[in-house]
Amino acid sequence: MSYTNRICSASFGGKSNNRVGIYRALLKSSENILKQYPQFNNRLGEAAPKRINEINIELMRALFQAGNIDDAIKIFSTLNGQVSVGLKLALMLRSKLPFIIENKIHYLVQRLGNVFPVRIRG
Repeated sequence: MSYTNRICSASFGGKSNNRVGIYRALLKSSENILKQYPQFNNRLGEAAPKRINEINIELMRALFQAGNIDDAIKIFSTLNGQVSVGLKLALMLRSKLPFIIENKIHYLVQRLGNVFPVRIRG
């Protein structure tokens, strides 16, 4: 199992391989709640659209990993949030390689951080 797949399975405890379905359901449910309860939406303020955007990013990532690149690109064009450089490049090239490399680098940085802790002054 690749590092990327291990990370994705870990986020759901390895209980489901249908991340696309899970994120679509979560997105639909969240949007329905916000529409049905406008006072709750108002109370959340900026947190509500921010969370919807985060769910969209995770859905886009899941679609990309499932090979639904066209659907992932459609979601990418509607996003207001930050998308990693590796994922942007992967979408542009229609290749998983930049995304995999980015995840490997992130993993190595975390591992090295545990070996060589850096103190930030301030």
